[in-house]
Amino acid sequence: MNGQRGLTLVDALVAVALSSAVVLGAGRLLLSSFHTFEQVDRLGRQQQTLIYTATAMADRLRRPSDFSAQTAAAFRLVCRGEPGECRCTVQDREEAQPLVSFDRLGPGACAQTGALVEPVQNGVFRVALPLGPNGQRVAFHVTQRPFGLASTDALR
Repeated sequence: MNGQRGLTLVDALVAVALSSAVVLGAGRLLLSSFHTFEQVDRLGRQQQTLIYTATAMADRLRRPSDFSAQTAAAFRLVCRGEPGECRCTVQDREEAQPLVSFDRLGPGACAQTGALVEPVQNGVFRVALPLGPNGQRVAFHVTQRPFGLASTDALR
């Protein structure tokens, strides 16, 4: 009886090829999970920065003030960096200190600096923060407290 004992060369090569495919697939899956984690982390930081900045700016803008133009000029965006990497800071000019700093994404990110708040009408401001996807602006309106209360009283 001359039976086959062990594996043939073809069997061994097929086993090696299948094992290699499984290891490569697992490696690719691991790399994609790291990439996804980085994206989720960056999005979370961007969202956290947006919420903090919007809350701090809205609190300041809601305070009663005699000069709407002066209140609107209280915040300024300053960006510095290389063409591929841009670091921006929202500066609080009344407190003479930076409010928040963040990395800005998108084409021409460092080219866009300037005022973040513009007066829309008496006591109403439009705020545009460059913290959206790919550096797009997220805009919202803020009303000073006396004007917001006056419009509520008019409804009664």
